[in-house]
Amino acid sequence: MSHGSHALTTPTEHTLNPISTNPPPHNDSPSSELISELKGLLDRHNKPNASPEAFHELLSLSLARVLEQPTLHWWCHQDLRPIAIELLHIFSLDANSSLEHFKDTLENVLSSCLDCTESYQQDRRVYLSR
Repeated sequence: MSHGSHALTTPTEHTLNPISTNPPPHNDSPSSELISELKGLLDRHNKPNASPEAFHELLSLSLARVLEQPTLHWWCHQDLRPIAIELLHIFSLDANSSLEHFKDTLENVLSSCLDCTESYQQDRRVYLSR
């Protein structure tokens, strides 16, 4: 029995290792204003004498921004990743419609982006070890 000649193709590096260290470009990139605004809140929260209100403000505004831009890949953008880590605290809060919407948004992003999923899993372990 003779098999036809088949050309072997060499997979590209991306095919061999689909989890890249550089995130793929996304159509929905964060604005510099958003990054600046949230980094300012994060810096205020991270001060040694930060008030509980600073953390509440960080969570509230970050959650609002996530829900405004549901396709934004928070874990792909290194500037937003520290804020995304803090958003994990939301899972410890009482259930409400914003939390459910956040969970749905997170699930959609993680199911569509391998880079986000990998970063999320890594950051979740770090967050839980605090």
